[in-house]
Amino acid sequence: NTLSTVTLDGSSSSDPDGDLPLTYLWTQVAGTPVLLSSTTSPTPTFTAPGDPSSLSFTLVVTDSLGAPSTPDEVVITVNNQAPVADAGDDQSVDTLASVALSGGGSDPDGDTPLAYQWAQTGGTTVELSDQTAVNPTFTAPADPGTLTFSLVVTDSFGLSSAPDEVVTTVNNQA
Repeated sequence: NTLSTVTLDGSSSSDPDGDLPLTYLWTQVAGTPVLLSSTTSPTPTFTAPGDPSSLSFTLVVTDSLGAPSTPDEVVITVNNQAPVADAGDDQSVDTLASVALSGGGSDPDGDTPLAYQWAQTGGTTVELSDQTAVNPTFTAPADPGTLTFSLVVTDSFGLSSAPDEVVTTVNNQA
């Protein structure tokens, strides 16, 4: 997945003649450039790019007598994670209060910009200031009750989240 830690693993390499120790040389040959933790480790790591892509690396193993292996290639496919909608915490408000919803904690892999789609799914109908805003507002109704809202988030690659729900309890003014 994008922005995850990836480990390349050449530790199963061997020398049929038993000329040990082996040395390792990793080279990136295609894809968005990444920084390997080590080009000479049998198991280097790197952070996957923020965008979906395909990366290719070759490994050449050299035995203790200086005889290199034929390069072996590995291809890493970096996928995008679907965003995760976070409609914020449930809240209690007074009647006729100004209320803000909060979708700002959405999307774990940072594929911005995000598109927000809020929908009221229960309770006395209220008018959201903007159903596509990260933090839309509304005025609580004059009567106590429970309002529910659902948020779906779509990332810059077109993947949409599962809906997340938030509940707003409207109480009589104290």
